[in-house]
Amino acid sequence: ELKVVSVQCWLKEWWTGKGEEWPVRPNVKNFHAEAWWYANNRKTGPFETIRYVWFSEDQRLIAMYFQFFINVNRLGGSSSGMDAMLKWDRHLAAFNSQAEAPIKGAWHASRVWTIAEAEKVILDSTLVTLCISLGCVFLGVLVFTRSTHLSLIVMLVVMMIVLGLLFFMVIIMSWKIGAIEVLSLIVFVGFAVDYCLHLSHKYHSCHITDVEEQDDEDEEEEEQEQQSVATRLQNIGRKSISMAAGVSKPGKSGNHRVSMKISDIAVTKATTEKREQNKRVLSKNRSAERFERSKYALERIGGSIVGSALTTIGSACCLLPCTMHVFFKLGAVVCGVTAYAVVFALVPLPAVLMCFGPCGHDFRSILELLGRAAQNLMPEDEEEEDDEETPSALQSSTGCQKFIDEDHILSVAPTDELREHRRYVLNMPSKGMGQVGDTSHVQPTRTRIAIHG
Repeated sequence: ELKVVSVQCWLKEWWTGKGEEWPVRPNVKNFHAEAWWYANNRKTGPFETIRYVWFSEDQRLIAMYFQFFINVNRLGGSSSGMDAMLKWDRHLAAFNSQAEAPIKGAWHASRVWTIAEAEKVILDSTLVTLCISLGCVFLGVLVFTRSTHLSLIVMLVVMMIVLGLLFFMVIIMSWKIGAIEVLSLIVFVGFAVDYCLHLSHKYHSCHITDVEEQDDEDEEEEEQEQQSVATRLQNIGRKSISMAAGVSKPGKSGNHRVSMKISDIAVTKATTEKREQNKRVLSKNRSAERFERSKYALERIGGSIVGSALTTIGSACCLLPCTMHVFFKLGAVVCGVTAYAVVFALVPLPAVLMCFGPCGHDFRSILELLGRAAQNLMPEDEEEEDDEETPSALQSSTGCQKFIDEDHILSVAPTDELREHRRYVLNMPSKGMGQVGDTSHVQPTRTRIAIHG
């Protein structure tokens, strides 16, 4: 049950080997003196006996230990080590219950027990530690992109990479879950988030400088012109590289197509009317905006991601031929997590951004809705005071009152009905109530008409 292979027991080789009785009777033999002499002059196996015993200052034996070699794999994981430790606990508990007072209190220790307990603690705290690590990923992406929407997407992609790494270690490599595997899942989250962070940051930081709506006929003519220009450049031996700063692949919106120009630098010379037009077009073509942002991010940062992944894998491959199993595992884990990270950063992440990625004006409608709700909750007395102060009255030569309210002049003749009741003229907004933009929505106003005299 204890899986003992061999024992280094100095007492068995010396005292009981001579046929002496145990325990020793103090009146018959001077056991302490003979033990002192044997410990300093004889060996127990390949080692000196003095390493197994402790003597007091008056050369009396006070403690000793025996070395047992058991058949337990140190790299077998925490389960095998903990099972062996529990068996030794039960064995020594039974021994101490039957032992005499001078030798009662024996205990056991091993490096295998220490490693097994450490691995068990690590395994038990893996889920909590992994959640903390993913929380740090969310905060890190949030700091760099300042977008909660984008941070959630990146965190979900990183979770998929971690699951892929777990599949690589357990299924592909057939490793048992141990301390190295658990630490790899936690520590190498930084490798998993690196490429996703670069791509998402480029997606979020680019600026749409120009937006144009085109009909299908205009689009076909433009494509024919681009093909003719490309053919001319090929004939003279030049290469035409179309960066995302030019016209991107248009998205469809009804019978119209939308072309966008994207750049890393925001355009500040555009007029207010042009900006409002761009915002109005983008609010109707969010899917096209997501597509163009994702395409631009891949064109600008995709090559760098692939190059970085190749250099990382090339460096980690130097650890694969190592004879020490720990270094081999670390090299394999680095190669695996890098491969998963670059694949997820270039394929699933752009696909998710094209479908659910944030746009530059996603929260504008929410803010405007909250603003209108706050205005509606204002007291009516303040609105009436504002209405009384806004119009200015002008007395005409015919005895009528003229009121001016935001470039509207109203001439109203005094009547008995108007003297008894208040009358208002409702000015409807110039644009739709549901349109999004800084100035696209003008609040409805009313003009109060008052008659005096």
